Amino acid sequence: MLPAFEPEVPRPPSPEGRSLPGGLSPSPSPLDAVAAPVARADFVLTSGRRYELDAARGEGGYDRLTVRGRGGEVVLEITVGERGPVLRFASCELEVEAARAVRVHAPEIELRAAETLRLESGGDLEERVAGGRHARVAGDDRLEAGAIQTQASRGAVEVRARDRIALDGEHIGLNDDPCPQPFGWTDLHLHGDEP
Repeated sequence: MLPAFEPEVPRPPSPEGRSLPGGLSPSPSPLDAVAAPVARADFVLTSGRRYELDAARGEGGYDRLTVRGRGGEVVLEITVGERGPVLRFASCELEVEAARAVRVHAPEIELRAAETLRLESGGDLEERVAGGRHARVAGDDRLEAGAIQTQASRGAVEVRARDRIALDGEHIGLNDDPCPQPFGWTDLHLHGDEP
C-alpha cells in the first residue's frame, strides 16, 4: 500500500526575500514614509532664524508657529484654532502697495496709533455710518475747507460752549432763505424722505 500523498502548499515569500520578475525589487509603501505626529518641532535654518511649531493642548487650543530672529526675538507668530488663523508680527515698518485696490471686510476693525495717525487722500473722501458717530478730541478740533455745509435731516442743530460763541462773517443771515430746501448732495434731496 502506497503512503498517502500530501500536496505541498507553497508559502508566500517573506518581504525581505520578495522579488519581482526580472530581478526588480518592489517599491516601498507610501506608509513607510509617514512619520508619527509630534507635539512640538523646533529647527534652525541656515539664515539663523528659528522656527518653532507647537500643537494645541486640549480641546479648543491653538496650534502655533513662531519665527524668531537671530537674536531670539519673535518676528512672526501664527496661531490656528477653531475660529481660524491669527497673525501677529513685529516689524519696524509695514508697507502694503496695490496697483488697484485694497479691501478689508470684517465685523470689527480697530486701528490704534501710539503717536500719530494720518489719513490722506489724493481725491475725495467719503464716509458712510449706518449708526451713530461720536468723536472725542482731547485737544483742539479744527476744520478747514473751501466751503462748509451742515444739514440735520431729522432733527435740530445745537451748539453749546462753556465760554463764548463767536460768529464772524461778511454777512450773517438768520432765516435768510424764505423757502429752505435740502442741500443737493444729501440723501434727503437725492432719495426723498427715505430711512
